[in-house]
Amino acid sequence: MDEDDAAERRALRALRNGDEEDVFVPPHPKRTKYDESESIATGGSVEAAAEEDEAAAMAQWFPSQFGGSSYKSNPQPKKASKTQSASRDEPLQQQQQEEVRESSGSSSLASLIEFRKKKVRALEEPKEKKVHPLKAPTAVYVFGVNNPPQLDPNHNNASASSQAIKEEPEEIDEDAVDPGNPYKIPSGHEAILKGHSKAVSCLTLDPAGARLVTGSFDYNLKFWDFPAMDRTFRSFRTIEPCGNYLLHSLQFSTTGDRLLVGSQSKHAQIFDRDGIQLVEFAEGYQYLSDMSQTKGHVSNITSAMWHPTDPRLVITASQDSTVRFWDVEAPLKHKNLVKIKNSSGLVKANATAVTMDVSGKYLFVGAKDGSLQVFSGKGPYISPSHVVRTAHAAMTDISSIAASKDGQTIVTRSCDNTMKVWDLRKFKEPLASFGDLMNHYAEADAIFSPDESLICTGTSALTQGEAGSVVFVDRQSLSVVKKLTVSQGSVVSLLWHDRINQLICGSSDGNTHVLFDPALSQKGIMYAVQKAPRAKAALDWEPTETDRPILTPHALPEFQDQPSRKRQREKAAKDPILSRRPEQPQVGHGSKGRLGTSLAADMMKKFVAIDKDVKETSRDPREALLAYADAAEKDPIFFKVYKENPAPLNYDLAKQLQQEEEEKHAAKYADQDSLSGWGFSKAAK
Repeated sequence: MDEDDAAERRALRALRNGDEEDVFVPPHPKRTKYDESESIATGGSVEAAAEEDEAAAMAQWFPSQFGGSSYKSNPQPKKASKTQSASRDEPLQQQQQEEVRESSGSSSLASLIEFRKKKVRALEEPKEKKVHPLKAPTAVYVFGVNNPPQLDPNHNNASASSQAIKEEPEEIDEDAVDPGNPYKIPSGHEAILKGHSKAVSCLTLDPAGARLVTGSFDYNLKFWDFPAMDRTFRSFRTIEPCGNYLLHSLQFSTTGDRLLVGSQSKHAQIFDRDGIQLVEFAEGYQYLSDMSQTKGHVSNITSAMWHPTDPRLVITASQDSTVRFWDVEAPLKHKNLVKIKNSSGLVKANATAVTMDVSGKYLFVGAKDGSLQVFSGKGPYISPSHVVRTAHAAMTDISSIAASKDGQTIVTRSCDNTMKVWDLRKFKEPLASFGDLMNHYAEADAIFSPDESLICTGTSALTQGEAGSVVFVDRQSLSVVKKLTVSQGSVVSLLWHDRINQLICGSSDGNTHVLFDPALSQKGIMYAVQKAPRAKAALDWEPTETDRPILTPHALPEFQDQPSRKRQREKAAKDPILSRRPEQPQVGHGSKGRLGTSLAADMMKKFVAIDKDVKETSRDPREALLAYADAAEKDPIFFKVYKENPAPLNYDLAKQLQQEEEEKHAAKYADQDSLSGWGFSKAAK
């Protein structure tokens, strides 16, 4: 930085602070100090020399305004070199001239100072932030009816909005919240993720709210990456983790690097966040009656979850009436076992749902007999500490159990079309029971909102084509405050992420609905909503149901190069039909019905030979049968009686004798009730 720029900056700071007296005008470029001896030699004083230099500097910087007689003296400075003018004087001189032209046109220094003050104040005033609202929707993006966004056609769709996508968690602007939404439910906008062909039975979102995994009854897992998606909402990976087994449970670990999968099979699995299998837990021996002696489950898994406090433990529930604790590093046998029994204590009860509170203090288990059992989270797991045998209707699955953070409030959802709220301190009777909540799925969820002020659950559609809904219940008043229609089908799985404040619903039509509000939500699906899809290139191809099969004509035989005659002869020589080669003698062991050439084969040939001189394999079968013709004619076995009595049989006499026998038999059993079963009756007699 040269001296002129430093002087200019000091002048601006003085103007900003309001010190007009301290404004310093840059001196003459060729004169930077005032020497008293020099001023005496010229016949003037130091003050006069300084005034002359100031006038010369002003005339140099602003020749159009201060080049006249405004100052007492106006000596013309010497012209600087071309190098100095190009490097230092011209840019600053042009800038100062433009500032003076924009000013009021006065030639006084006060006018210049006033103009610079206005410019400083304009720079210090805060600029208004440009608000970039949401972009135009596509076919898969549905905006809310009550809160439609304002579209900006001039805004670049590829750039992310600084207000819609927040890099850091921010407090909710109370003025931007809809006054008709006191519970701050993010339901203003909706994004639909399509991909599954059957009901979305389970879903999970990593702790950062960036990667979503959905499981369906089509046996597939789909991975969705929100920051990398655009408004086409396509998953980046699809896997079939458990073969042809229905998926029941999905959950990310607390670190977000591992994914637990519970299916209808007998063993749970752990994958990484990219879908690569890491661990598969052992399966038990199904013919053992004592479940404590088996290494794993012997029946279908109904629920699976990570331990809330120990990242190495996994909890699974199964229809074999057990809940098992597994160590991730020792998957060949369970670590702890909980046996679920009915009221008699002898008969087993299938475990259909399991969960723990965030502190790991209590273990909640729902059973097939309708009971809700609570065990100590640290054991022993011999008998439950709290139990309600008639929590729900017997022989119906308790599909979901949700526990509050303090572990005192429990919510259960069942296939008996009810949802009940329980208090662990008064566990005999529920605090509230909500009926007429249709539920046709054993995976239906009931969850708490992030602040635990609401309880949410989904309902099933009665018939095909009807719309399912999400029901919101106030936890304090225990009353239904809102019903939100989501899809044309049943709402099965639910997830309300606390960090991004977005509600994700899996429906029976195979779609995943993400509900959000730009004023309440952040990150998550809003990354994809703000990103326009890539323009299709001419070479892009997407498979659809109506696409024709791809034909490769050069793979057909008529388009292939014919082999040489030598290769054709070699191939024909190996073919027994084309070569017309006679059947070769059997060598070695027998095969294809032919006896081998071993010693045992030779002895068998001798034993089965009919004639000692003629072997069975070399004799004609017809000739061997006719050899017995003369012996059969002389001494018949089957026709000997007929030959001795050649008279024909009297068929009329035989028929009469048969009728007499039947009449005797009917008369003997006429009085018995069993005659009707044999086809006889008294009337027939």
